[in-house]
Amino acid sequence: SLMKDEVCILKHSMEELNVTAYTDQLTTIPNRRAFDKAIKGLFSEYQRERRYFSLLFMDIDHFKSFNDTHGHAVGDKVLSFIASLLKKGIKGDDMVARYGGEEFVVLLPATQYEGALTVGQQLCDRVAKKNLVMGGEDKVTLGNVHISVGVATISQEDDVMSLVARADQALYTAKEQGRNRVVGERALLGCSA
Repeated sequence: SLMKDEVCILKHSMEELNVTAYTDQLTTIPNRRAFDKAIKGLFSEYQRERRYFSLLFMDIDHFKSFNDTHGHAVGDKVLSFIASLLKKGIKGDDMVARYGGEEFVVLLPATQYEGALTVGQQLCDRVAKKNLVMGGEDKVTLGNVHISVGVATISQEDDVMSLVARADQALYTAKEQGRNRVVGERALLGCSA
């Protein structure tokens, strides 16, 4: 029936809207809103079943100067490229999202601290060994782009905010220590291993 068709079409466009609402337009990976929703889900699962999960915070190194040198169009391409590299570098239920600007996050369900460090290092290496080349005829070599990564794992004292804050702090430390590296929360001062 016509009514049924219209309802189907409406339902479909609602789903598309939903997908759009949770997708970063530039990189086509999940956006901050999708991440917020996913981490809340993992957190309530952790509260119910003590199922651990970890979080990676990552940031493209020196992205601002890169943007200033090569322009925003090239910067946008690099963001999309890094997003797809990260996406290809994770598996299963793991999720990569664009957190904002040049920041990305990876959620690792059912992953403990050591495992999360390993994934962080793999992603860091994966990005570092790519040599970026732009353009058709006149190829421009942009060299290597690097990322810094902060790692945190859920603990009993946590809420979502405190977990995010620790991953962010670890990322900040990675930048301070010279970038293109992974720092886990246990390396932060005042944390017992």
